[in-house]
Amino acid sequence: MFDGPALLRRLGDMVDEDGTDDADSTDDSVGAERSRALGDYGDRLLPDLVDDGATIAFAMDGYWRDIGTIGAYHGAHMDLLGDEPAVTLDDPSWPMLTGSITGGPSIVCAGAKVVNSLLSPGSRIAGEVVDSVMGRRVVIEEGARIRESVVLDGAIVRSGVTVERSIVDAEVDLSEPIAKSAEETVDDASGIRIYSPV
Repeated sequence: MFDGPALLRRLGDMVDEDGTDDADSTDDSVGAERSRALGDYGDRLLPDLVDDGATIAFAMDGYWRDIGTIGAYHGAHMDLLGDEPAVTLDDPSWPMLTGSITGGPSIVCAGAKVVNSLLSPGSRIAGEVVDSVMGRRVVIEEGARIRESVVLDGAIVRSGVTVERSIVDAEVDLSEPIAKSAEETVDDASGIRIYSPV
């Protein structure tokens, strides 16, 4: 827990210390530079708040993971898989109470292969999905292969496409050639590929 005004003061101090403050600028690159200078809040902001005595701790039992990087976000999804996952989504002693999700059931077509994966409502799998997490309304066509990946809501992976150790953004329609259907980037720290809308 932290004190809101103390947090805002410390963020302002960090911007001043880094010399990246240019409040009068309308240039988007200034905002991007400011974000790079401040870095991940866990690297600098939280340690500074702790040093200033502006925080208190609450020890939590069980699973917790910072998902502030691409690698950690991908890893948290992979933690949901396996015979003994780090988080059991259907644990009756710790029910997940969420809003209603509209959409029909997932469909696994004849000839599809799904191994050690999570399928969200409305997904339609005709291809191969291994060690992956599929969002709502995802379509994996026959001849498509997904491995160790996270495919977000409404994305389509077309026949002939192979996706490995990747995150496919919501609503992306991924087909060959990839460069024409999505923007592909690679996270330097984790090697995870990210497919975003063009």
